[in-house]
Amino acid sequence: MISKAMTPILIIAAIIFLMMGYSINSIFYGVGFLIALLTVFWVLRQQKIRYEQFIKNERNNWNTKKKRKYEYDVFASLDELNKIKDNSFRLDKQTWKDLNMEDIFKNIDRTFTVPGQQYLYSTLRNICTDKEELLIREKAITALNENNSLREKVIEILANIGIEDGSFTTRLLFQSISFDEKYILFLKFSRFAVPFSLLLFLIDLPLGIIAFIVSMILNTKNYYDTKKHIGSYADSMKYMSKVMTQCENLLKTDIELLNINKEETSLALRKTVSIKKRFDKLVFGNNQRGKMAEFSIFYDYINMIFLLEPIMFYDAMKYVEKYLDDLKIIYETIGRTDMLLSTAALRTNLPVYTTPIFEKDSGLEIKDAVYIILNDPVANSISVNQGHGVMITGSNMSGKSTFLRTIATSIILAQTISTVTASFYKAKVLVPLTSISISDSIESGESYYLAEVKSIKRIIDYSQNNNSVIAFIDEIFSGTNRIERTAASIEILDYLKRNGITAFVATHDLEISREISGYDKYYFKEEVSENDINFDYHLYEGISNTSNAIEILKLVGYPEEIYAAAKIKALDIAKSI
Repeated sequence: MISKAMTPILIIAAIIFLMMGYSINSIFYGVGFLIALLTVFWVLRQQKIRYEQFIKNERNNWNTKKKRKYEYDVFASLDELNKIKDNSFRLDKQTWKDLNMEDIFKNIDRTFTVPGQQYLYSTLRNICTDKEELLIREKAITALNENNSLREKVIEILANIGIEDGSFTTRLLFQSISFDEKYILFLKFSRFAVPFSLLLFLIDLPLGIIAFIVSMILNTKNYYDTKKHIGSYADSMKYMSKVMTQCENLLKTDIELLNINKEETSLALRKTVSIKKRFDKLVFGNNQRGKMAEFSIFYDYINMIFLLEPIMFYDAMKYVEKYLDDLKIIYETIGRTDMLLSTAALRTNLPVYTTPIFEKDSGLEIKDAVYIILNDPVANSISVNQGHGVMITGSNMSGKSTFLRTIATSIILAQTISTVTASFYKAKVLVPLTSISISDSIESGESYYLAEVKSIKRIIDYSQNNNSVIAFIDEIFSGTNRIERTAASIEILDYLKRNGITAFVATHDLEISREISGYDKYYFKEEVSENDINFDYHLYEGISNTSNAIEILKLVGYPEEIYAAAKIKALDIAKSI
């Protein structure tokens, strides 16, 4: 690429050679042409070297987690499309929030493109309940891990699309965009205003000058006013053109290994040839400003005079509406491929992972499971027979909530990206619902207890029509008094068990754990010393016999008299129960 600094030098050199060729010897014309030709070859060679280095870097760093700014409103637009698919269960807002799924998404994202980011986000949000589809994903991910040639081709294809300028593409494809047809017609007539004013010069020079000035002012205003509204969408068309080009290249790879629907995607590409040509016109304009910035001012003047970009954009938009479904097929093909590659990359970074085993009528068995977003996690294992629940007791901060999140996210990862952060995973296809991070709402006037009640009620409601539900409940009904909490909790948990719903429940209340039947009992423990509390975060069979709430008062610096009196009071209350 020729820099701005070199441009004046090249122009001056060209003028000197022309003058010398004219005044001295025509050989200088040949020398000038030869130098120009060599310059072109040099520029092309430099571009090739830079491109090869770029692809080499992308291939070397394909499994590196990228530092990015995430715009969740963009991801949501592709997510909306997947709500209507039959072979998936959509995680509700409560479960998504409880399990810190946005942090998990950022942790595992190694995508190259905007459609890849969006497809990964949507995949995590929509739990697949089709075992065949999960097997297909697993085979494709394994192929990308093991087939170096295939992986390198896919990396080059996706790297050529990139992540920049793609954020508005989803709005172009998945949101309704309305334009004023009368205004578009006005723009089409306005492009003839300046040429018409020049013709007036031949008839009436003063009138022609006035018409020229007025038409230039109006067209300039129209150009910039329109550009405010369509600028981002025009960039999206440029981005979509890259997606379409690289999708064509993708179909030339070993797509059978990636399980791409070649017939459907090829048809979509053929049907959208005309719209790609229109996208490329806008790309050409943008390239003029990018690669030949020295001459961009001339292009902008022509653009303003004839309103080229706005008119080309509105012309392209008509075709977007006509071939919207085909454009979505192309977009999703790239997105799905990028999601699969991102998962393959993730696997190379995990110290331990397993692919899930799905068996109908199976219980749940997980070995050495860890919570994927923790830097130094402690692994735990559990096996639950179908029809049984799990009751977990333990003190504050002992690891109960993290364990619930570990098991729940293991199920989600198993049924989305076929990759579980454990050494073994076996279960039937499950539908996870959680009630973990409940909070009250000042705006709605909803108390903490009412929020708890509603959260658990939604689990009961959904389980009435789906026996694949697995529930995760933390500190059940902690927002009310002990007697009513114990009674209500036991009845609800017994109801879930009778209806074949496996529930993982964490609680401080030992009464609930002792009274409930049909639930396997586990606990976390700690060691309390004079100045510290130590947790090993390992899961043990049985019921906890320790508590640390009063010890924490001491550790954070409460007055000694409060701590000592609270210890005595706790013993008195325990004796009276």
